[in-house]
Amino acid sequence: MKKILSFIILILTINSCDNKEVMCCTNIDFGLDILIVNSDGINILDKIDGIASKDIRLFYKENTEWIEHFGYDQRNAKGMKTIDINGENRLRVLLTPDSDKKDFTEIKIQFSENDFDIIKGEIDFSNGNVICRKVWCNDILKWESYATERLITLIK
Repeated sequence: MKKILSFIILILTINSCDNKEVMCCTNIDFGLDILIVNSDGINILDKIDGIASKDIRLFYKENTEWIEHFGYDQRNAKGMKTIDINGENRLRVLLTPDSDKKDFTEIKIQFSENDFDIIKGEIDFSNGNVICRKVWCNDILKWESYATERLITLIK
């Protein structure tokens, strides 16, 4: 009986020493805030003689084709929204990764027929998370990691 009891305790001890890492939660974080300023650095989003957010169009790149975003969320029907942070208007967009879990996602923000910017985000899918780690605007690195808030400035 002692041998059986010792064997059971030994098996339970071995099983309790499992080194497997337990994953608890998923972090989804791929929002991007954009300041739109003039050459003097003055915010012009939704201002008189500025750029109206209702006129901005958002496109997502799927394979090699740009597809205009028309969302199901009526608060963000165009895939973006204007937010106010300390009296400063910002455009908030989502660098939504496509369903193929590619490492990069691209959006085109179009202000007029000939005025647009290409935003590219590097998406990290490690440890069950979906996090934007880097942001480029027109092939120039504008933001990286968490040293600052995920915010870029466009001069128009």
